[in-house]
Amino acid sequence: RGQRGSPLDWNPVERGVVVGGRAEEPNRPSLVSGMNHCSLDWLAYIAQPSDTKNVYTFHQYEPYPLTNQPKPAPLMKYPGKVQIDGAEIDFTADWLARLIHPVEDFRRLRGPVTVGEYGLIRWATGAANFLRDQTDEFEKYGMYYSLWEWAYAHAAVNYDEFNFS
Repeated sequence: RGQRGSPLDWNPVERGVVVGGRAEEPNRPSLVSGMNHCSLDWLAYIAQPSDTKNVYTFHQYEPYPLTNQPKPAPLMKYPGKVQIDGAEIDFTADWLARLIHPVEDFRRLRGPVTVGEYGLIRWATGAANFLRDQTDEFEKYGMYYSLWEWAYAHAAVNYDEFNFS
């Protein structure tokens, strides 16, 4: 993406972290992610490592207009139509399958992949179906995954958007 060799290139930083960690813990796996909050879009830009103990990770919150919609929820639902970059898409299980499938190609070439975070605003219409379909895709490829459930306990702050409990 044009960042190679620039201060925006994450690969040298990440490589240093992995090498440093490996010096302290030679047998412990390292979680390795791309830029932009571990975005799936950046997974393919992770440099080929010389370390065989890496586990690659990404966060999956696409399409963001649905997964992070404000309350009260606008008319975005799953399944349904969603505007992304000015284009209307049919946001369905097939769309999720096309989004996640490249991870399987990456996994075959590089090694294990885990979904470090995924989820959506709990009041989104169709949230349960979205989570089910997305989890089905992860399981189809044998990925481990972590549902983001942000239950924050500080009295001055009430973040309950991702709290499913």
